[in-house]
Amino acid sequence: MSITRFDFETTSACDISLGGFRYAADPTTRILMFSIAKDDEPPVLWDFLNPNGAESQRAWTRLYSAVEDGSLLSSFNVMFELAISFYRLQTDVGIACPSVEQLRCTRAKALRATIPASLAKASVFLNLGVDKDASGKALIGIFSDQTKLVTLKHGKETMKSYNPILEPEIPWDWTLTVAGETITVRQAWEMFKAYCRKDVEVEREVDKALAKYDLTGSELDGFLFDLRMNLRGIPVNVPALEHADKLLNIEQKHLTSEFEKLTGLQPTQTAKVLEWLQKHGYEGGNLQAATMNEQLESAKRTRSEYLVHEDTGKVEFLKKSNLSQTGQRALEIRSSLSFAAVKKIPSMLNTACPDGRMRGLFTWYGAQRTGRWTASGPQPQNAKKPTIKNPDEAYADICSSVDIDTFEILYGSPYEAIASCVRNFIKPHKGKMIDTDLANIESRVAAMIAGQEDMLQAYRDGRDLYKELAMVIFKVALDEVTKDQRFVAKTASLACVFATGPKTFHETCAAWGMPIEKKLACHTVKVWRQENPQFVKSWKHFESVAVQALDEPEKWHVANEFVSFAYTKGKPFPRLLMKLPGNRNITYPLPKLERALKRHTDYETGETREWESNEITFYGALRGFTGWGRVRTSGPDLFQSSVQGTARDILQHGCVTAEKAGFNIWAVIHDQALADEGDVDLFKSCICSHPDWLPKDFPLASEGFLCDYYAK
Repeated sequence: MSITRFDFETTSACDISLGGFRYAADPTTRILMFSIAKDDEPPVLWDFLNPNGAESQRAWTRLYSAVEDGSLLSSFNVMFELAISFYRLQTDVGIACPSVEQLRCTRAKALRATIPASLAKASVFLNLGVDKDASGKALIGIFSDQTKLVTLKHGKETMKSYNPILEPEIPWDWTLTVAGETITVRQAWEMFKAYCRKDVEVEREVDKALAKYDLTGSELDGFLFDLRMNLRGIPVNVPALEHADKLLNIEQKHLTSEFEKLTGLQPTQTAKVLEWLQKHGYEGGNLQAATMNEQLESAKRTRSEYLVHEDTGKVEFLKKSNLSQTGQRALEIRSSLSFAAVKKIPSMLNTACPDGRMRGLFTWYGAQRTGRWTASGPQPQNAKKPTIKNPDEAYADICSSVDIDTFEILYGSPYEAIASCVRNFIKPHKGKMIDTDLANIESRVAAMIAGQEDMLQAYRDGRDLYKELAMVIFKVALDEVTKDQRFVAKTASLACVFATGPKTFHETCAAWGMPIEKKLACHTVKVWRQENPQFVKSWKHFESVAVQALDEPEKWHVANEFVSFAYTKGKPFPRLLMKLPGNRNITYPLPKLERALKRHTDYETGETREWESNEITFYGALRGFTGWGRVRTSGPDLFQSSVQGTARDILQHGCVTAEKAGFNIWAVIHDQALADEGDVDLFKSCICSHPDWLPKDFPLASEGFLCDYYAK
């Protein structure tokens, strides 16, 4: 199929980190050039300085024809090209924005292949011999980024410019430095044009190399849905955000001033602040949020607070920190000023486009080992849960432009109060919204893939699984199960599916607001595994089948009726594949079997044992996305990816179905979809529609309602 590839180079005084759509919508943004090539033809370039030149005319005609004909248009990160086309293409070039259905993305193919999702790194990984122009970053700094001054020289004269190409009289013969070389502005501009052409050539080669990852069928449907969703954008209450930001700035100045009077230091002088606090009784070794919170909790204890250990009956008096009163107040201020939750307010405000919608936040296939959506910018999926009793009232007062003194009297710390109502700012500009999610979807899918039929049947029957598990854990009758006991069972049901051990389970209960005894944590995990033996078998079996696939390449090895593994050495690179129920493959590049020393410490007894065994590693993103390297995986990891990947496929199918039924979805968060007001029951039935590959008796269910703002 014929395809046209294109790439924009732009300039703006807007920070690109705010996102492609906010960048494109900024009044200082404009298209400088674009390179375009149909199929294997050499790329031609449109230059805003010479739009009537022969090459510019050829490039213009090619893009205009492609848009008008509905031809396929591809780039490496087509979301950016869509943003620029949506806001600037008609104004700057005189060509209408292409339809979403025309667009294809090589970066999306790289994400599916689980390889680095940057053009330069992808081409190097694939060893194509056609690499991205290394001078591009420096040239972008000169011609695209208007937030930094560029130094120009002409003999003994020196001048500063945010973009020499936009000066009233272009200083063509003045010199500047690019990658350590002194060249003229004219030479730099020609290099920039060559860089733009080269990007199209490199993207073409990467795209061809990843032909096995072409977007087709349900994956193409999901990708195009994602583009439309990002184009709709998340509606936010901009005036309320502006006032919340004003309140935060006033509070920040007040707290900073108080901190300086107490300590003689700026809150940002981390090393000196730590030293000062330690002299005033602070026992933490750093100023990380968890450490500061622990010290503050300790400082607030009374000397008589104690904990009775259920297993031994011994009494442990909880230690109170030695923080002085001054030190405690300084620590409270430092903790408030570093409160990450309130940073979403300026982030939402800065990301919002002129019409009050945050566009382009979601990345299709962002989680490469599952295919689930990820989000950037304000990241609505990890908004802080409310910690004040009346967040709706606090939000209403923010909307009415309450003053800082009244707000603090009513709700206490402005930081805490505003962070508690972050979700309220995400709301339709008119009317209500639909908020729905797939109920217990991971637990249900996990039971299906593991073959834990009794759990699936409980979901079909509508029984309370958490209460039933609590009966076994605490040895009580069903009608005697308390709220706290059900919480423990619920936490176990959510955490233990993916082989969570007693230690992590113990920590999870504490993190979720219900600390339990160590002995109970160990007992609960043991009971859950006894009650759900098919999960334990699946963790081990998945790993053994994956190892078998590595030993016997080029054929599929069946783990069960839902999941299979295969190892292929073929192009574009050697890879382990895990086939999901929907026939989608998850890729593990360059896999190896390596000998490793394993160590396990029994959380209950403290006994440690060591042994050597094989483990699977592959080339992937390191924890925290700090780079790329060898990543370990195991049976529970593979099982988790199969479950979360399948849950994603079900949700994607539901979203596409709902959109076809006329619903405007503008956010997908975890297993949840948010849309404009409409028929809730119809929306729920669309989200719960069974893909052809999902067993008809699979107990798929959703919860949904009309609401004023994003509430979950």
